[in-house]
Amino acid sequence: MMTPVPVRMASPISWAGEAGWRSFRTGLRPLQAMMTAPVALFLAALAAMLLRHPDVPFYEIDRVVFVLLVLGVMGRAVLTRQRMLVVERATWPMIGLTLLAVGSVITEPFDNQTWCLLAAKFIVPFALFHLAGLVFREEPQLRQFELFALVVLAYLCFTSIAFLVGAKSLIFPRFILDESLAITPTARAGRCCRRWRMGFL
Repeated sequence: MMTPVPVRMASPISWAGEAGWRSFRTGLRPLQAMMTAPVALFLAALAAMLLRHPDVPFYEIDRVVFVLLVLGVMGRAVLTRQRMLVVERATWPMIGLTLLAVGSVITEPFDNQTWCLLAAKFIVPFALFHLAGLVFREEPQLRQFELFALVVLAYLCFTSIAFLVGAKSLIFPRFILDESLAITPTARAGRCCRRWRMGFL
């Protein structure tokens, strides 16, 4: 006659460890999804930066999509063993300009507006340029970017023509008709500061 095998109860420590591991894997699912579609992530980031309202309360959306783009592209590069920095002909001039700008700013007292302009004009374009080199490596990916660029060009042309002929009801998004936005360089600099302060620097 066989004796019943006693059922071992899982200890609270092992149960907590398993739950933590499951939570960790669940948290990595969005990052995994971003790594599997770098082209869509890059184009979505560009679209978000293009169409984001400059004065909405959630003004950090451009910083959020930029950080997500960096995490997704760099994570994919690590997994596929790509080179992190592909040196192109434009790389060294961009590095030189960025270093000159940083050198001229770092000698002055800390000013949020100055650092915001530095990030918007040099650091973020430099990062996007090299991230694009990691994303658009094959012909189908380049075709997708060309299609996106043509759609954006058509949108800008249509918006300009609609504004010239007075068909303002066809213009989207509506906030670009607000004359109080982006009129003077001072207002543009202040908006840039609000978008990038407490960000990457």
